[in-house]
Amino acid sequence: MTINKTLADEYANFVGKGKNWLRNHPDDTYGGLDDTQWRSRGLKADFDPSTGGKPKKTSEPKNFHESWTGKWVMKFLNKKFDISTLTSQEAFDKLHAMMVEDYKISLVEAKEKPLSHHTVLQSVDLTLKWFRRAKDARLDPLSEAVILYGHAVLNALGKTLMTEIFEGETVYTGQGTNAEVDASYKAQQSRIRDLVDQYGGSPLVVDVFARERYLSAHP
Repeated sequence: MTINKTLADEYANFVGKGKNWLRNHPDDTYGGLDDTQWRSRGLKADFDPSTGGKPKKTSEPKNFHESWTGKWVMKFLNKKFDISTLTSQEAFDKLHAMMVEDYKISLVEAKEKPLSHHTVLQSVDLTLKWFRRAKDARLDPLSEAVILYGHAVLNALGKTLMTEIFEGETVYTGQGTNAEVDASYKAQQSRIRDLVDQYGGSPLVVDVFARERYLSAHP
């Protein structure tokens, strides 16, 4: 298995900037999904002419996601999950798996349309990424764990980087049965950690690198 050294060196030079981005870049969403990401899922907002065409009401899936995010905020604040235990990749991955399962159960309970396993994984990863900048000091241990152990978001930008940096390898596509998607997802996250072990940073720094690299190429 081969890493594109030229691109990996470019990433290594970005690590410091990426860490700074994770700690300081603003996020005006609630739960990590912005309007572009909602539109990519084919969701339509209700529009109010008095606001100049800006959405007045959000779609039901967005309401669900933000409500689900709020539930986890309270779970962490009320110590129904002890975030002080998130001191290893293994511990973080257990939280991740718990949140993925809870997202699916909550969709059923809310009578929302079922989502693909890929979309649920992406939703959870974006929500956890959102916790990188805690609005409450009591969540600081979670923010630190997210920056260290959070999973790279395997959206279109992430998957494009995977194809380029892991030349000749089979990369995550998000397609297949739930079991196939899950296995592919875990394998890809493992390869991202291989890159991090060699070149520094963290999986979320890789995620930011994919984003910034795209923006630089498409100003």
